[in-house]
Amino acid sequence: MSMEVSHGYQYEKTSGVNSPNGTWYKADSAGKTYFLKKFQQPKYPKEGINPELFKKKKAECDEWLTAKKKLIKALDELGNGTGNIISPRDVFREKLCFYQATYWIDVQTDSLDQIKKYSYDDKMMLLKTYAAALKKVHSKDIIHGDLKPDNILIGKSASGKPVAKLIDFDDSYFSKQALAPNLTVVTDAYQSPELAAYKRGHEEYREKLTCSSDVFASGIIFHQFWCGDMPDYPGKNEGKFLYEAISSGKEYQLNSSIPDWLQNLIRAMLKPLPEDRPTMEDVHVAVSEQKFDSGNINPKTFTDATRPNKVNFAELDRVWNQIPNDLSGYTDETIRTLRETCSKISYLRTHADQKTIDKYTKLLYVVLKNLRTKEQPSCGADYSKIDKILAIIPRDLSDYTAKSVATLKKVMKFIEANRSLTSQSEVDKLTKLLYTAYKGLQEFEQDNFTIKPATTLPPGYQKVKILSEDKVCVYMSTGSKMTIPRMTALAIGIVIPK
Repeated sequence: MSMEVSHGYQYEKTSGVNSPNGTWYKADSAGKTYFLKKFQQPKYPKEGINPELFKKKKAECDEWLTAKKKLIKALDELGNGTGNIISPRDVFREKLCFYQATYWIDVQTDSLDQIKKYSYDDKMMLLKTYAAALKKVHSKDIIHGDLKPDNILIGKSASGKPVAKLIDFDDSYFSKQALAPNLTVVTDAYQSPELAAYKRGHEEYREKLTCSSDVFASGIIFHQFWCGDMPDYPGKNEGKFLYEAISSGKEYQLNSSIPDWLQNLIRAMLKPLPEDRPTMEDVHVAVSEQKFDSGNINPKTFTDATRPNKVNFAELDRVWNQIPNDLSGYTDETIRTLRETCSKISYLRTHADQKTIDKYTKLLYVVLKNLRTKEQPSCGADYSKIDKILAIIPRDLSDYTAKSVATLKKVMKFIEANRSLTSQSEVDKLTKLLYTAYKGLQEFEQDNFTIKPATTLPPGYQKVKILSEDKVCVYMSTGSKMTIPRMTALAIGIVIPK
């Protein structure tokens, strides 16, 4: 058994469970049991790298750690991390990695298939306790950021009723203060339109990332709790996400078993524009009273006295129906313009007069005409999944063992040489091969030696880089470089024991 101790938390190193941004361990400290997460990103920079790069990465890590500590302090004001909000207890850095500790909760939670079979009263108790817990989190201006059924444990009250417990605040952040897009983690199927835009690099959406993003995810979760599945929408069976359909103004269908008042609430929670959605306080009231009137939620909504005269949407609907079901073949820029236009029109359907609707009907027609197709590849197979995996492979692979990096690069090289494959089944095999190689990347330990400061390197040596647990790359002042064993590097004094 290989035991590790980090900052007083003891855990079995080989027992780790991988997650999207790190690895989970069951750890013990001072007689208590914890979930201990080792984050994959950010990574503290190594000594000896370019000074400017070191300074930049260190600043990013310091900002991340400060935000985490501030978040934990705010969550502490809501409880001690053992109630219905299972919040983190500690965050720290050990060597190059960051860790976060949360109390270990032993709850035998139910699956969606089991939850959908709950009685009406039990479902209402589950929705009510979920809304109450998230309402408290939002009262501190905190966005959970990764809400999904896996992050909601189902406990039991003293009377045996189901109670929702929110877990996994690893990727939470304050309203309008999201981390950099690459550090903002979310499960794609539950992300809101504004979060998806920010993740694609549109920095202007940072100001739109409020607690309303959680409300969107909660609308999906409410539907799943009630009937076991997501709403039906165009592209669902082709791997598209609900936010894509809603951003494009496509229609979606809610399960008919859901009560009318709850359907109205879920539709309000899934509005494309964040400012049009109810708050979790509104949601909690609606669930508690089992009724929902959207007119009482958004103060911008027209009352009967101020509503414009009846608007004819026939021409708008005719143009709207020309929107392609599959937008994957068009350029990102023209798709973005279309989605922004559709989001605006969705809002205007309940807020605008005939003149404004006619204006936006013409605008939508022009936007559709301006959709530009991508340059089509010569092959007929779909490489999009391969490209998604390639996009998340770290650029800097120096933290991983030479063997695992060599395996990954070999697969990447093979894929690049076979981009002309037209058989989708062959491409799918390559996708699995690439994913396996990516997940097989193994970090090596650098605990036994470190790079000597550049100013004290022997004459003729300009730079040193650690390649693996036993290999070092040496850059000479003559412009040449060579790879030498660690023992040789120690002997000539270019690296030193820790």
